Amino acid sequence: MPLNTFAPPSIRQRSQSLLMLVAMFCAAPLAAADFGDGFESPLKSPPRGLYHSAGPTRTGAPAAMDSTASGSSRVRGTLIRVAWAELHPGPGQFDFDLLDREFERAAALDKRISLGVLDSWNQPAWLLARCATFQFTFRGTTKVACLPWDTAYLEHKAALLQALGERFDANPQLVQVYFTYAAMTNGIEMHWRVDEAAFAAAGYTPTRLADTYAQVFDLHANAFPSTPISIEVHEVFGSAALATSAYAHCRGRIGHRCGVAIWWCARRMTVAPNGESDVWPIAQDAALNSFLTCQTIDNFTQHPESFDEGAGWTPLHALQNEWAFMYAQGANHWELWSVDVTNAEFQSALQDYADLLDP
Repeated sequence: MPLNTFAPPSIRQRSQSLLMLVAMFCAAPLAAADFGDGFESPLKSPPRGLYHSAGPTRTGAPAAMDSTASGSSRVRGTLIRVAWAELHPGPGQFDFDLLDREFERAAALDKRISLGVLDSWNQPAWLLARCATFQFTFRGTTKVACLPWDTAYLEHKAALLQALGERFDANPQLVQVYFTYAAMTNGIEMHWRVDEAAFAAAGYTPTRLADTYAQVFDLHANAFPSTPISIEVHEVFGSAALATSAYAHCRGRIGHRCGVAIWWCARRMTVAPNGESDVWPIAQDAALNSFLTCQTIDNFTQHPESFDEGAGWTPLHALQNEWAFMYAQGANHWELWSVDVTNAEFQSALQDYADLLDP
């Protein structure tokens, strides 16, 4: 079923300016990716269906793919998140045992993986000792990250991505890679909730940040020539400028493999003056022209009030109402919280949704 079958006309109308912005970049159809040794991997289809949004994969913890939610028949795959520091113990040294375990379990279960390597304060300590850093507060805790334009940071980010791509790009279990870079408060979402004046004192300008974002995006695109790449979008310093330029660059660089994710997925967030209304047209355009990932802003099971704007919805009503809105907007790839995937009350609805998204 086409992405725009359920999209009202207003979506196309609101995305016209974005389409004009990216049209100049849209290239001819991309060829298959050549991995050497006679092996050729075709470009992968965009991710689709219900996925489990698992907590971060860590050394010494059970595999995310072994969780009850990841094994659910309702979900097509799992979002695997892992800190950069877990994978890169030293310069030129890589340890992918955690990821190998997840991919082996995914293959055994016939599930797919969406991969996010957490950046920012998740960088390895040895790298932080080699780069110019910026200090900020995240959830009440002081954090430190390399400045995104620092040369040591860019050098080792490129090395990590290249090693990951060589290992996993051709793996059929991998359906999506998230773009990440240093200026992300939690390491994967676009928001950068720091003091703008302090960041400017460290060398920030809007143009420099946008240029660095594009530079790091190209590192992802080079490392993963066949896998779809998603950018999560938020306003940064109260503006949609970075999200707009990032999406235009992404679409121009990899075409329909460029996806948009909204990890604030909730109808109330799409309407001014709430939330992320200025970047919502970017998500709408992606739904029409590539793919849109909806990761709900909260879980429905424990916090239906995060969605109902005071209407008093039950958890099931919150799920049903948000599904109806976002599915109509073209969101065909969903990342659901563990507690929602396993909620017994939700199973009938989730099966219906899974059948619609992944028949």
